[in-house]
Amino acid sequence: MLVVHNINPSKKMLIYDLCSAPGGKASHVIQLTNGQAYLVGVDISLHRLKIEKKILNKLSNSFFKGDLLLGDATVNMLVDQRADRVIVDPDCSALGKLGHSPEIRLWINEDHIKQYANLQYKLLKNACRLVKRGGLIAYSTCTLTLEENEKIVKRIIEEEGLDIVKPLVNVEEEGISLSNARRLYPHKHETQGYFYVLLKK
Repeated sequence: MLVVHNINPSKKMLIYDLCSAPGGKASHVIQLTNGQAYLVGVDISLHRLKIEKKILNKLSNSFFKGDLLLGDATVNMLVDQRADRVIVDPDCSALGKLGHSPEIRLWINEDHIKQYANLQYKLLKNACRLVKRGGLIAYSTCTLTLEENEKIVKRIIEEEGLDIVKPLVNVEEEGISLSNARRLYPHKHETQGYFYVLLKK
């Protein structure tokens, strides 16, 4: 929810959510804008999109204005109009959830982290194509690895010439060697481990 508050969604904005299902952030955008922002959610899983549709209809009081698309958000599907905001909350190694799902430690390895980082990089590159000049990209993960967080953000900044924007809701710890990125730690904040950053084109 911090991610959505930090992009400061407003009426008449066009917002893309590239890994949208099951719809937590999308539904929060709708509630904060009273359904007046136009939200396009993309997800690769039909099953999760069906869940998202139910959640959006339930939590948004059936005034959801937008589209839910089944597809691969690493490719440039949304070409008609560039967005004011793009949300990228991709699959990750989920190491921030160890307290909730300790079995993660039994299967995660370095190759998994590399695979996730590659996916996240592709999603962020597509987000850069989809956001308008002056628009914001919100990138977040529920993991704590540098490879999936600060390192990938620094690479995108260097390649795309983006700026990091100070969060509106300025809480938690700063990112590791990345000012204005934010981290949450279970032992400090009584949440799962989390990372988020706002990037301006």
